[in-house]
Amino acid sequence: MVKYLVVNKSKSKTLLFIHGLFSTSGYWLPYLKYFRNYRLLILNIDYSNMGFDAYAGTVNDIVATVGGGKLSAVISHSLGTLLSGRLPKDIRELSFEICPVYCAQRRNTDDFVTEIERKMKGPMLREEIWQLLGDVDSALTDFDYAEQSTLGQVIYLPTEDRYFSYHVQTESKVFHGDHFDILEAVMDVAKVLSE
Repeated sequence: MVKYLVVNKSKSKTLLFIHGLFSTSGYWLPYLKYFRNYRLLILNIDYSNMGFDAYAGTVNDIVATVGGGKLSAVISHSLGTLLSGRLPKDIRELSFEICPVYCAQRRNTDDFVTEIERKMKGPMLREEIWQLLGDVDSALTDFDYAEQSTLGQVIYLPTEDRYFSYHVQTESKVFHGDHFDILEAVMDVAKVLSE
């Protein structure tokens, strides 16, 4: 299921925000202040289905309704980059992908699951977290990295990431932070958009 929130409705240019797994639209709240000059379309996705093609169709319909069918940019994080890559390329000018899972290999998975348990404070059982990670692995086997690469795509990789190592086939930007601390990457996105 995909829900959404629109902020700054009177602005003419639209940015789409796509959060990652084990997160919600609230993930973006600390960063929205950097994008005051845009209409902000912030998705809230229940990833329990992993139906990325269906999600992409729903998001495309939302963009048609809210953004007039066009986006200045898509800003996605982690698993959200998998959905971003399935959106029609003609609806967006730019794509900013932070910690993309499609070019990442999970490591320290048990520690990662423990970290997710800690951050979520109990709504999911450990077994459910492991199940969702397995679903992600299945979704990644169907993902075509070559198709993902687009003109206007900017990939951001953290200087430190305990849980993922990245193998990017295109040019990328490195930011100081980790998989969960993406402030520097977001600030760079805001800078690029203001140029």
